[in-house]
Amino acid sequence: MDLRELHEYREGGDITTTHDMRVYSELDRFHQAIDAVRILRKNQVVDEAVAVAFIDVTNRSLEEYFEVTRDGGVDIPKFTEWKWKTLKA
Repeated sequence: MDLRELHEYREGGDITTTHDMRVYSELDRFHQAIDAVRILRKNQVVDEAVAVAFIDVTNRSLEEYFEVTRDGGVDIPKFTEWKWKTLKA
C-alpha cells in the first residue's frame, strides 16, 4: 500500500496570515487529512461513503476559513485554538 503524498511550499498568491501560508500550500492538517482519507479509500481501508462525508465536512471547514481569513485578515479559532488530544486506546 503506497501511503506517500507530496506537499511543498507554493509561491504566489496573497497570503494574509502565517496559517494562511500553510493552507495555501496545502500543508495544513485539513489538507493532510483529506489526502490521507483519499489514500485510505483508494486502498479500500476506509468505506467510500465515510470518506466522501469526511472530505465534504473538511472542505466546508476550509471554505469557512477562506471567507473569514480573506475578508478579515485573521485566522478562525477552529484553526488557531485547536489542540492535539491524546487518543484513548
